[in-house]
Amino acid sequence: MHIAIPEFSIRVGDDGRLSPDPVELQTKVDVTTVWLDAAIEHLSTSRSATRKLDVPDKEGSENEVGELLYQTMISSMQAITSCGIAMSAYQSSLYPFANVTEKTKASWKKNKTPSYKRSAHIIGRAFRLPNTKSKKIWVALKEHSKFRDWAVHPSSHYKAPVLHPDTGRVTDWRFTAFSLGNAQVVTRQTIQIIDQSSSTTKRGLAEGLSRYCEVVQTHLEPV
Repeated sequence: MHIAIPEFSIRVGDDGRLSPDPVELQTKVDVTTVWLDAAIEHLSTSRSATRKLDVPDKEGSENEVGELLYQTMISSMQAITSCGIAMSAYQSSLYPFANVTEKTKASWKKNKTPSYKRSAHIIGRAFRLPNTKSKKIWVALKEHSKFRDWAVHPSSHYKAPVLHPDTGRVTDWRFTAFSLGNAQVVTRQTIQIIDQSSSTTKRGLAEGLSRYCEVVQTHLEPV
């Protein structure tokens, strides 16, 4: 949590006495790193469940495998969703510094531009990244959005079962989509995007943006 004191004034009366305005403390919590912490915590739970999946074939083991698969899926789904929320929070904090043009805003509204494109554009504009780097962020976030959509807007249609990477067993495709490996990739890439962009040392960045980046970097150190 960060504490700030807004502007206030002190007046000097005719009698020489000071008359200050009331001082009001203001606080703010940056939820970008809060959601990254949540993603890492869920990823740890998914990793623990995945390690237990290698169980010997015995009576009743199928039920145990099923429970572990379910736990892995739930935890991986939560990790991936937390990453998506962290990225949304990050781009919202950067938005005031991105100088998004009115033309671009109108285009987003008219074309219903997906959030991953808007996020990549805002990050690129805020840090004046070359188009090649912005495109890499765009590609990564597009992949992440697929998993988030599968979690938040699941399809009601039946699909053929697929091979699970950690068990070698055929199961529902969602258990494979939300396996540990995919959750690790999304979490790692999300942290890298936020870490690498906020650690930029370019001159001329807005003072408020530089301060925000310092805060993010401080919170990313334990991550």
